[in-house]
Amino acid sequence: MSVIHISRSGKTYRLHVSKTSTGKDKFFFSTKTEGVLAKKIPNGFEVYETVDSLVFLRRKTARIIQEDEFALIQSFLDRIRGKSIFKAEIKKNMIVIHQADESFGWAEMLPPWIDAAKAETLKAKFASYQPVMRFVLEQKEKRLFRPERFCFRGSVDDWIVLGLPAPLKKLSAEFLKHLGKDSFYDLM
Repeated sequence: MSVIHISRSGKTYRLHVSKTSTGKDKFFFSTKTEGVLAKKIPNGFEVYETVDSLVFLRRKTARIIQEDEFALIQSFLDRIRGKSIFKAEIKKNMIVIHQADESFGWAEMLPPWIDAAKAETLKAKFASYQPVMRFVLEQKEKRLFRPERFCFRGSVDDWIVLGLPAPLKKLSAEFLKHLGKDSFYDLM
């Protein structure tokens, strides 16, 4: 049995294996069925899917962000304007929040018998995301995070620090309420 992963967009990815020029195994995911399929995930690796539904194999690393910290952010996001608009992911020492591109003009062309829940599912399936906010772990022992938001001014296009490091619960309450609102762009 080969390794198969179905992404959030519904695509089926298969783990393939090939040889490098030095004769070592090289693993990669592909939607193609032809080629040499891997029977198992190599030791020390894991399947990873980005918020944009790209699937790849990556080396396992020690978790810096704790599960309860990620769950806290996720619970805030679940309460904001529908689950398809915002997604969070852990990247090394930070929790990055992504916002969906809300140009869902195609959703208005759906047949009238498609209910709102199905339309929301389709939006989540085909959405394209961009990072808008992140919480960077600054002090590992005290679990203090630095809040940042992405600056969308054409000449800057970089992260803006929003304040001093603080506990994640405090930062979540202070900053996540601005996601998807005009007040987000006033945060400095």
